[in-house]
Amino acid sequence: MPSLMLLIKPVSSNCNMRCRYCFYTDTAKHRATPSYGVMSLPTMENVVKKALAASNRQCTFAFQGGEPTLAGLDFYKAFIGVVNRHNHKQLQVQYAIQTNGNSIDRDWAAFLAAHHFLVVFRWTEPEIFTICTAEIRRTMGLFLMLNTRRSSLIITVLIIIYLR
Repeated sequence: MPSLMLLIKPVSSNCNMRCRYCFYTDTAKHRATPSYGVMSLPTMENVVKKALAASNRQCTFAFQGGEPTLAGLDFYKAFIGVVNRHNHKQLQVQYAIQTNGNSIDRDWAAFLAAHHFLVVFRWTEPEIFTICTAEIRRTMGLFLMLNTRRSSLIITVLIIIYLR
């Protein structure tokens, strides 16, 4: 297999918001186990090892939720460490995360920038977008690409973070 991309939900359905567009909250309520909690370190290690073994050129790890930042910054530092320890073939590794941004502070931004994460923020209300982007612009440099669907008020923001 030349390239591989994994979509990982490191905190299952856990989220710190209740967005109107989100199907996952309702889906989780109807499962026998609504949330599986934070991915364990043995599971993380197993996923990474198998993904890197299966890929021959490039491997992308994308994180989604629930809200993936609820796993905590230490989870992602450990994830990068596991990837670095098991990337014996020296594959090109990429990272992406889709987040509501509530947890993103300077420490998160520095980490995401250092590891070249593609960061996608998603909000449902224009007011939230305005407040969050103003705060982000005030605290760190960034590049924004906007995709707005006005009919459902879903705003997706692709942000590439760099520190000033």
